Amino acid sequence: MHINSNFEDDENLYRAIRLNQLDEDGNVSMAALKGNPGLSVERGNYRLDDKVVLDMKKRFEGKIAKITVGDCRKANAHVVYKPSKLSEYHSEIHDSKDKIELSISKRRKLCKMMEIIIN
Repeated sequence: MHINSNFEDDENLYRAIRLNQLDEDGNVSMAALKGNPGLSVERGNYRLDDKVVLDMKKRFEGKIAKITVGDCRKANAHVVYKPSKLSEYHSEIHDSKDKIELSISKRRKLCKMMEIIIN
């Protein structure tokens, strides 16, 4: 499937989560959404969860969580397509079009919307 820089609200974004990035209830913590400086995610591009997870597990350990582009927009975060040498699906979640690092309030909102799909 062709990849372009446009994101639809129903497209999934995936993030690898280390065990120390979970809260006491096993949910995604704010620490999991602190990027360097942008928050790296893998865009789904309408692939099945299993296909995305298999690809990500080649490069990452831990759990995999997902969130929709629409959820990011509800939190007023900005999604940017940034393919890398390692992944043509690499993208980032930024605070806004002008600011890269997510604010604490946006990280708080986003982590509450993330769903762990692979333990």
